[in-house]
Amino acid sequence: MSLINQMLRDLEQRKPAAGPSSQPLSIQLPQQPTGSRSKWVWLALAALTFTYIVYQDRTASPGQAVATQQPIIASPVPAKHQPIDTQPPAPKPQIAAVATEAKIPIAPAEADGSEPSPAAAIPIASVSEKAAAPAKPKPMPTPVANPKQSASSAAETDTASLFRQAQDSASLLMRKETLKDLLTLDPRHLPARNLMLQTLIKLNEAAELDAFAQESLDLFPSHLAFITARAHLQIQRKQFAAALAMLEQLDANQINDQTYLSLLAAAYQQQQHYQKSADLYQRLTQLQPNKAEHWLGLGIASENLHHGQSAISAYRQALAKNSLNRQVVDYINQRLGTLTR
Repeated sequence: MSLINQMLRDLEQRKPAAGPSSQPLSIQLPQQPTGSRSKWVWLALAALTFTYIVYQDRTASPGQAVATQQPIIASPVPAKHQPIDTQPPAPKPQIAAVATEAKIPIAPAEADGSEPSPAAAIPIASVSEKAAAPAKPKPMPTPVANPKQSASSAAETDTASLFRQAQDSASLLMRKETLKDLLTLDPRHLPARNLMLQTLIKLNEAAELDAFAQESLDLFPSHLAFITARAHLQIQRKQFAAALAMLEQLDANQINDQTYLSLLAAAYQQQQHYQKSADLYQRLTQLQPNKAEHWLGLGIASENLHHGQSAISAYRQALAKNSLNRQVVDYINQRLGTLTR
């Protein structure tokens, strides 16, 4: 109806003005038009309206809304009918996507106000379901066995078993062979080396004992048992200087081992270090007062130091033990006879 009001206003503006007033002409239609003239007027108005609508539809761009104005003249409809609402139709609301807390991007609406395409929309339900789904626990890594640790554990088991077998063996030869196998697996097995040293001493295998003692000293240079064994072999071969150098690698003042001290005292006496020898034999007689060999060594060192009374006293103590062979007893009696004249 707003279009009809516009057309009527245009027709009134084309007529000459009736008077000095500039107010727009208000047209009052008869409440009950009769006759052929009124009928033709309405038909002309309808045709003009239809032509104007078609013209506006063809010339207007797509999606462009037609501008309307509020009518300022009275509606030509009959009084019996209710007044026509001339308010423009409410614009079609655009569909707005709901933004969630997950900050999902919203697809823009089309230019003509239509809804966005389904392909541009992201299903919120699927996103929320993914967020709510609990994370799958990661499988625990399977520990990988270390080949070096496994081999080391197996070797320790073998050496422990062999060492017990050697300790329980009643045969010295079987013990010796078992210890050889053990030391092949673990050359630095110190308890096995000590047991092998004792076994070779009991077997009285001097050549093999000498080589084994030297091999053990290469691995353990300050080990007392290996030094003592090596020095004892050198004294037996009358290699006194070599034996003394070997024994002096250790501090005698910190050692109370009788075998080591007796070998060192004998090496000093053979090298004519009588005072050092006498001091060591004096310590030994205190550690082992019933050992005749210690008193004999003290008597010889004291005699060479020209300590006659000390030498006589030491010789007599040696004879009192009754543990020396006949040849040594004859030597002591000879020296006592010379010192008591």
